[in-house]
Amino acid sequence: MVQDRIVKGVALLAVTVLVWGATFPIGKDAVTRLDPYWLGALRYVVVAPLFALVLWAVEGRQALAYERKLGLAALVGCVGFAGFNLFTFSGMQHTTAAHAAIIMALQAPLTALVHWAWRGVRPARFTRVCMTLALLGVFLVITRGDVASAVGGGTLFGDALVFLGASSWVAYVMGVVRFSGWSALRYTTLTCAPGAIGLLAAALGATAFGLVEVPTVATIAPIGWQLAFLTFLTEIGRAHV
Repeated sequence: MVQDRIVKGVALLAVTVLVWGATFPIGKDAVTRLDPYWLGALRYVVVAPLFALVLWAVEGRQALAYERKLGLAALVGCVGFAGFNLFTFSGMQHTTAAHAAIIMALQAPLTALVHWAWRGVRPARFTRVCMTLALLGVFLVITRGDVASAVGGGTLFGDALVFLGASSWVAYVMGVVRFSGWSALRYTTLTCAPGAIGLLAAALGATAFGLVEVPTVATIAPIGWQLAFLTFLTEIGRAHV
């Protein structure tokens, strides 16, 4: 029984890795036609109600209640879903999909650093060495050892935005400790809803200020399958972590 659960868990994680790995080249292709504001808004205006339906079916109607945690859930959801999407996909307009994927791999050492700073849990020396090497390795890859060139017309600006996106998701993951007693599905659903509202508000605000335009069918049609992948498969992979 235990072995079966381990195998299932490893299989789900493997699927998640494959789906998330494909997210960045597909996302890079999508933001060449659709701005990050409406890309995020369209994704989660669809996904949030679907998560709610699944939660209702699995845990019952009572699981949709926030239990006096609406404000905290809204904050965490906007940081996680809105922050991750806006920073990451805005950054991908100025950097490569490979850089984005490499930077996202820093989420593990970033989580350890936040855990250390927030809760005082100091990683083992070997872990700290590995974290340092990981950070240094990513820095060398994205700058190619030439910081001046990366700053002056390179991808460093986009890389920095992607890093903020990764940090936003780390903060979201760490926020789960504030919702003890909630299942992973409930936490995802009840934070995704305000995150979706935040993304829609950002898209409408950017449109009102003339930064972006409301997408048309002609804009969306050429990236239909990319948008479908980012909307459904990426979120299925996220839910299975």
